[in-house]
Amino acid sequence: MLKTYQKYKSTDVVWVKEIPEEWNFRKLKFVFQYVVDNRGKTPPISESGIPLLEIKHISGKKVPSYNTDKFVSEDVYKSWFRGHIKKNDILIGTVGSTGETCIYDESQRACIAQNIVGLRAGSDNPMYLYFILSSYHFQKYISASNKNVIQPTLKVSDFIQNKVYLPNSSTQTKIALYLDYKTSLIDNLIKNNEKLIKLFEEQKSVITNNAVTKGLNNGADMKNSGIEWLGMVPEKWRILKLKFIGKSIIGITYSPDNVVDEGNGTLVLRSSNIQKGVLSLKDNVYINKKIPETLKTKTGDILICSRNGSSSLIGKNIVITGEIIGSTFGAFMTVFRSEYWKFLSKFFNSQVFKSQSGLFSSSTINQLTINTLNNLFIALPPTLEEQEEIATHLDKELKPIENLIQKTKKQNYFLTEYRKTLISNIVTGKIDVRDEKIPESGIKYNYV
Repeated sequence: MLKTYQKYKSTDVVWVKEIPEEWNFRKLKFVFQYVVDNRGKTPPISESGIPLLEIKHISGKKVPSYNTDKFVSEDVYKSWFRGHIKKNDILIGTVGSTGETCIYDESQRACIAQNIVGLRAGSDNPMYLYFILSSYHFQKYISASNKNVIQPTLKVSDFIQNKVYLPNSSTQTKIALYLDYKTSLIDNLIKNNEKLIKLFEEQKSVITNNAVTKGLNNGADMKNSGIEWLGMVPEKWRILKLKFIGKSIIGITYSPDNVVDEGNGTLVLRSSNIQKGVLSLKDNVYINKKIPETLKTKTGDILICSRNGSSSLIGKNIVITGEIIGSTFGAFMTVFRSEYWKFLSKFFNSQVFKSQSGLFSSSTINQLTINTLNNLFIALPPTLEEQEEIATHLDKELKPIENLIQKTKKQNYFLTEYRKTLISNIVTGKIDVRDEKIPESGIKYNYV
């Protein structure tokens, strides 16, 4: 059982009521000897040279330079001195992935792109400082400082005014090694679960794809569809374009002046209202504007994300049912309206649909245009009864797999929360790990 320190003293920091008696406070501006700040810019990109780390790389505990596929030339690197990072620099996201933190884990030269700041430790253990900055306390500070803002931003000049609680050098090293070991075990469990989730998702994809292209009758006569991504399909099924079985409708445009509080207008469904294949009503927008009947959602409408900065989100979709009937949808969304919606809802979540995703992008923006959507091919069973039978079969077949996915995601949620709690309890001195033993195989890093 983990123990506590012998004596504690009170603090004047809101989020930490007490710390071990021998620990002391310092402001972050005195803890870090140097701030790597490229003034929010990204240098010119080269095909080879010095690795460039972007905001997307700031995840996980450690980030290596080989994690990137972008580089800057030697000449640019020399002139870009504000963006140089070194081994054990702590990298923190300042815009977008605000507060996301990692530690640079290589001796190789590298530099940072915009929306990242590097913090270089002075005499303190950098890995210990990383754990402090990734703890609940600092993450809560970052969240609180960005409350009610559209674009979360970390203002480093304010951030480094925060006080931090520091034990002596020996204790810092012991805590860093212990947490590095323990969090690595937790991270591995999370990664293994993520692999399981991916396998479950692939299994769902295979089952769905077979059903919407081959049907449920294994003995049915087959024919060549003439479409590469469809292959062989049942002989009685029709091969046609979506425009012949439904209507694609682009969402409504509105101005900030149209936005009102809940209860005073109509809900506008946007990309954020589709999360991992299900409806999410955590981030809603309401507008006070006359809504054409065509743009009011109806039962069975398939709501599709048709335009987004991330290509991976193009095509995500849900079926309109229940409480969101009668809502409207934004201009970056498309509704596909058809009497065949039960079968189509499975088609839009199949690999057949996703395999045509190469058509979704233009040279300037990721989008699924009305023209592209209308001209996608589908193999359609001849009767509504057969279509609905396939949809019902898939609901039954996929439910146990979906339950496993949700169970595994829940495990990862609890593991992530446990990780955060463990870090916070140890870096605030609630738990004393100085005498805890770490297997030799767990001591992989030597932090100066």
